[in-house]
Amino acid sequence: MLEGLSAVLDAVIGTTAEDVFTVAWLALQGAYPELEFAAAIAYLENEWLRHKEKFVHAWTDHHLHFGHRATLAIEPPQRRKGLMR
Repeated sequence: MLEGLSAVLDAVIGTTAEDVFTVAWLALQGAYPELEFAAAIAYLENEWLRHKEKFVHAWTDHHLHFGHRATLAIEPPQRRKGLMR
């Protein structure tokens, strides 16, 4: 069931207009009213949505990034040493 939430969240992040993002976020909240999702949705809202301007396409598409959306342009040294998976 979390796979469905993940797919809907990807669609919310991929919105290209602020008003469409707001409608999509409200639709996501309405689509998962079950108590089991309440903590996940609250976490997203409290921890991630305050930074939405940094990863939601409605805001990031205003800047030239040549399609590169990752925060790390190179592989971190910890991964090369096998400390991260």
